[in-house]
Amino acid sequence: MITKQTVLRFIFYAEVMVVAILYIASPHGLRAIAQLHRECTEADIQLMHVKESVALLEREITLWESDPFYKEKIAREQLQMVRKGDEVYYV
Repeated sequence: MITKQTVLRFIFYAEVMVVAILYIASPHGLRAIAQLHRECTEADIQLMHVKESVALLEREITLWESDPFYKEKIAREQLQMVRKGDEVYYV
């Protein structure tokens, strides 16, 4: 004879199995968690690259503000400026 306790135990195990299957196979389950983990890792890598770029730009700003030779170098190389009396040779 099947007792009430046996039926309840069977229902409980069946419910646990259904929830486990839904957790694994559902769009909000393990696949979604793995996808979010990959996106988080990619975002961390992008953040690291942006921080490196910011550090490089801050270094250039510091050089620009403190080093007159650097200002002249940038003016000559990037802005193609020359002083009066300088001769320009294009190669």
